[in-house]
Amino acid sequence: MGYGHQPWLHNLTTVLSAPTMVLSEPDGQMRRSGAQGALHADSRVLCQAVVEVAGAEPAPISSSLASAGTALFTSIPRDLAGDGPDPVVWLTRERIVTPGSVHELLRLTASRRIDVVVPLTLRVAADMAMLADIKAGRLGRLAPMATTSSGLEWSDDRQRVRLSAPGAVAAIGSDGEASLTWQVRLSGPGEHEIRWQLTVNDTTAVVMAPHGAPASLVPIPRARSSEEIPETAQTHASGMPGDARDGAESDQWLLARAESADFRLPRLLSRSIADAGALRMVAARAPDEAFLAAGAPW
Repeated sequence: MGYGHQPWLHNLTTVLSAPTMVLSEPDGQMRRSGAQGALHADSRVLCQAVVEVAGAEPAPISSSLASAGTALFTSIPRDLAGDGPDPVVWLTRERIVTPGSVHELLRLTASRRIDVVVPLTLRVAADMAMLADIKAGRLGRLAPMATTSSGLEWSDDRQRVRLSAPGAVAAIGSDGEASLTWQVRLSGPGEHEIRWQLTVNDTTAVVMAPHGAPASLVPIPRARSSEEIPETAQTHASGMPGDARDGAESDQWLLARAESADFRLPRLLSRSIADAGALRMVAARAPDEAFLAAGAPW
């Protein structure tokens, strides 16, 4: 096992819903470098998730955080861009993190008429490294993976991880990395969607998400009015419409609100509570006592 420096975090994009989080490069790629990867509680369950289209990584053009638990990355597969000034095909990668799960929707969109079969590959690896080792810059070995009828799985003595990738062909390399490949037929103009999902079964969990309690269903009142914006415009800590962790909300979180002539203040408060809410956890031995994690990932 090698040793190094504590990894930098300032240049990574963090998407989280405690105790699960994903740290990636700003283009959405997760590489075997530093603190990058999908982490659950105190271990890294996935250390690589790199997307390639037609054998090459697409060129990133934008990224955004819709909420603490949702991010969107947009890129252009250069080899499919055509000879004109505007791209023929682009890729959007939506990442949603919920407790114990990472879900991604990959959407290839053709802007004009095209008829081609394109391989889209997700290259993955896992090291099951402990958070303390990651912070100390220690590099460990990759965990062995196995193919399943739905994708891949791997485990250690604490956690079992499954990666479901409908429609993909899974292959495991001699170096410990695995690949999931879809053959995508683009017959444009139009779009094609691919999904994959990572789920973690933690049998020795010390911390977990509050049972039946999401973090922040916070009404956003209109400026100088008690009239609330409809539920579809409310902010949720999970980053998903509705209540992703169905259950009752605590009074402290429900009652937090602001009214102001400046419409930005209520939205700032709502987003701030949503972000803080994404850090809510409970200890396994005290499931009724929620607390906020000190930070992500440490």
